[in-house]
Amino acid sequence: MSSRESSIAISAALALAAALAIASLRAAGTAPRQPKIGARVSPVLKAGNLSFKDLNHNGVLDPYEDWRLPVEKRVADLVSRMTLEEKAGLMQITSFNAGSLDDYLNQRRIRYLILRDNLSARELAARANASQELAEKSRLGIPIVFTSNPRNHVRDNLVYEEAEAAGEFSSWPGTLGLAATNDLKLIRAFAEVARAEWRAAGIQKCYGYQVDVATEPRWYRIQTTFGESAKWNAEIAREIVLGFQGPALGPDSVAQSIKHFPGDGAVDKGLDPHNNWGQWAVYPTPGSFFKYQLPPFQAAVDAGASSIMSYYNNPSNEKSAAQLPREWWRSGTQQFEEVAGAYNTVFLTRLLRGRMGFKGYVNTDSGVLTNNAFGVEKLTTPQRFAKAVKAGVALFSDNNNPQGLLDAVHQHLLEESDLTPAVSLLLKEIFQLGLFENPYTDPEAAQKIASSPVSAARADEAHRKSIVLLRNDRKLLPLRGPRKLYVEVMAGEPAGFGGRGGFGGRRGAEGRGAAGEQQPGRAGRGQFAGRGRPVAVDGTARLKALLAQDPSVRIVDSIDQADEALLWLRPTVYQRPEHDYADIALSTLTGVDVAKVKQIEAAKPTVLVINFINPWIINEVEPGAAAVLATFDVKAEALLDVVRGRFKPSGKLPLTIPADQAAVDRNAPDVPGYAEAFDYAYRNRVNDKYVFGFGLSYGK
Repeated sequence: MSSRESSIAISAALALAAALAIASLRAAGTAPRQPKIGARVSPVLKAGNLSFKDLNHNGVLDPYEDWRLPVEKRVADLVSRMTLEEKAGLMQITSFNAGSLDDYLNQRRIRYLILRDNLSARELAARANASQELAEKSRLGIPIVFTSNPRNHVRDNLVYEEAEAAGEFSSWPGTLGLAATNDLKLIRAFAEVARAEWRAAGIQKCYGYQVDVATEPRWYRIQTTFGESAKWNAEIAREIVLGFQGPALGPDSVAQSIKHFPGDGAVDKGLDPHNNWGQWAVYPTPGSFFKYQLPPFQAAVDAGASSIMSYYNNPSNEKSAAQLPREWWRSGTQQFEEVAGAYNTVFLTRLLRGRMGFKGYVNTDSGVLTNNAFGVEKLTTPQRFAKAVKAGVALFSDNNNPQGLLDAVHQHLLEESDLTPAVSLLLKEIFQLGLFENPYTDPEAAQKIASSPVSAARADEAHRKSIVLLRNDRKLLPLRGPRKLYVEVMAGEPAGFGGRGGFGGRRGAEGRGAAGEQQPGRAGRGQFAGRGRPVAVDGTARLKALLAQDPSVRIVDSIDQADEALLWLRPTVYQRPEHDYADIALSTLTGVDVAKVKQIEAAKPTVLVINFINPWIINEVEPGAAAVLATFDVKAEALLDVVRGRFKPSGKLPLTIPADQAAVDRNAPDVPGYAEAFDYAYRNRVNDKYVFGFGLSYGK
């Protein structure tokens, strides 16, 4: 029997099974209701009063076109109709490029695309509709899944995360700020608001959220985590997945790619795993892997996360204590296979799918086939594809050339049937998202949802609730009534990139194999005056302008003229050129003139505000301040509401602040600060420890 005859026979069998399944559903009274059909190219087929899209234009209602059938039967039918080229193309996800769209869809058969630009919701929806129409014209009519990195956060010091559409959707604090609100209901509200905005704009998948536990204080990506507590991260992970996806993936969901499994936080000396010299994950504390790194991922799996993103890191045998069950070890002396997560069968199949019960698909991080192919550098591209597929990968991030996967099959490194599990999982997601029935959206409705004042007000609440009062023993705060203020912002720049506070330079991005252009910030929304534009754009001048809107505040240029000083420190990690460790001590290298801070504190009562994108070493600047506040990527307006007493601080630290450089040097990179085996946390002059969960308010 020829392959075509075999395909016809399979389709006939599936059609018969489909008919029986529909009859069974009718008998049980559980047949699904008519969904909205969005057809711009495909003919619409009728069966009684029901409508269906004829996606392959053959005039027949095929099983994969029949929304009454269980998803598994629709998937099986569609897989049987796909060519090898269509299967290989489906397993790639790459950045959207309007000029390459026809080539991506019809030549490379790619259907997962990443959005990276700052368009309005209206513009995103209109462009998505035009793109989906082109996909609908293709041989099988498989729709596009548009993907984005997080789009709803104020983030001035950008690392490898995107903050596209700043101000185009509701603008919330950074992820550390969400964690600092200590409010799971508010975090769920954030996820539900973002879901509605994204889906209306034609985005159906999120490269997020990042639930890695921040156990190494020097790690460059702490800024985009939810902090150091495995338990708190797990609770947040559940709310994020349920808020974005709902109890089950459906036509109103945004699918999550929870990252970076099995936890990217236990890095060696804070070195960046995007680079060869920072590739190692280290677990020197016995049992830390299961105790601290995995709980957030288990919570996401239990909540139904549609996909999991594997990390770059190469697990070090030399620098790790016993972590895995002995039966998983590669030999009597080697527990880990020292390869990046995308190639690690024990992590992706035995642990994630077997032990943790994951039912979705694995999406790699970007560059694993090229720059970040740690541990498999000697393999050819087809060999890398084959090893990753066998390990459990379904979707290869920011790869727009499926030829290597095709070559893996042609070279008999894989059989075509080896792609079926991955392709089936991807198609299942697309079917569950309702895209085969209606991939289109209303641009005007999308803009209305994105501009909702109710959503903006809830986001503003989160900004205020995220601010943590660390010390106010001199009762300096709040600063009420007429004041003469000296104001200054000190901002660092990301290591290896140009531009203060992350603006004006270049940086890498999740799902992007190479660095990409930094997009400029846009004004945020909300009830605050000034509309929440990121403060690092204009620094001191921006903060002065906001304060000047209060007629009772007089901004002075000399500290001698002031009643008090307001200093906002916004440091960034300094990646040392020696690549021996990452530096989080406050200094000119991280963007802070420590001597000047101490001079100002000695001259006048000073409100010291520190933006913690990492748990900085603050022992030189904290003691001289009259009051100390912690922020986590917030609008300046929210900070001023707390400083001026319009809002009582209620946030709690999502990170433990180290006592000094010696504490950082001694820390176990796989253990949270609050759980260190020694007295790790900073103590202030009234003996409060700046440990996870600490936070004061006015009147206490």
